[in-house]
Amino acid sequence: MKAVVLACGDGTGLRPLTEFTNASLLPVADKPLLVHALEALALANLKHALVIVSSFADDVKRALGDGTQLGMRFEYLLTGPDNSPHDVLARLHEELNDDYLLVRTQMLRTPMVAQFLTRTASYHSDEVMATVGGVSAGISVVRRGARVRSRSSQVIDGDQWCESTRRVDFGEERLLLINSPAALHRANLDAIAGRFPGLILPGRELRARLRVGRKSRLPTAAIKGMPLFVGSRCRVAGNAELMSETVVSSDSVIDRRATLRRALVMPRTYIGPLLEVSNAIVAGDLLIDVDTGTHTKVTESFMLSSIDSRPLVAVIRDAAARLGAMLRVAFSPR
Repeated sequence: MKAVVLACGDGTGLRPLTEFTNASLLPVADKPLLVHALEALALANLKHALVIVSSFADDVKRALGDGTQLGMRFEYLLTGPDNSPHDVLARLHEELNDDYLLVRTQMLRTPMVAQFLTRTASYHSDEVMATVGGVSAGISVVRRGARVRSRSSQVIDGDQWCESTRRVDFGEERLLLINSPAALHRANLDAIAGRFPGLILPGRELRARLRVGRKSRLPTAAIKGMPLFVGSRCRVAGNAELMSETVVSSDSVIDRRATLRRALVMPRTYIGPLLEVSNAIVAGDLLIDVDTGTHTKVTESFMLSSIDSRPLVAVIRDAAARLGAMLRVAFSPR
């Protein structure tokens, strides 16, 4: 059976995080949502996936490649203003002429695909949809010759594809729709706390609920609570404080005496000295308060900045110089 993977949502609710990336590439425990979804397909022994992409298609292709790393084969179908995801999906339904698995990627779920396919093998409805607690889990088996709604917005939203749908509930599984920065924050904290059993997390587990990626420097003194996740190639100062429920994504730097608590640090982010981040998402120079949904763009690079824009050494050197100047001014005679 082929899988049709929807990586074409507009990600409106996830702005400003989706202004510069595809929503399905947002990370949960330092791994894109799209990759989590595809790993569940590989675990179910599916070998061929058609990935429908709209925005940032080149970034999606670079992140996934051709599928060989997962033992699969990926093909990409692009959509655009004159070629909507709904039209592409309807045309694909006619061309495949076979049953297929329809998968949403803008949600985090426990790896339930193999179990779902086993339970639905004997069902003959136009569509068999997985639910968790009565809520769509974003995966459906669509039968060959099913009657479809080619322009229904529900296609991409994942609630219904065929005119007749049978629902199969998996009450014991976990599901979280990623439709806001707060939901992305929650998904990351839940993932590192083990609340999504079976999810494949990167890095090495150094101790219970402490996972660290390759080539990262995490001094023991900086570990102040768990669960804690630090991605690959990160640098954490020895006198920084990483409190419980904190995720630091790859290629990030946490400088001296910075304090993180219930924080999600996106990839390639620099957090400067003395800065305290609590219950928030940090992405480069962007600070998002998950309680209020408000975001602030920090203009001082010695506090927050993206490591993409300049070499890491320059970021740290500039931060140290600015901080030193501020301290000299603060303690100088009137």
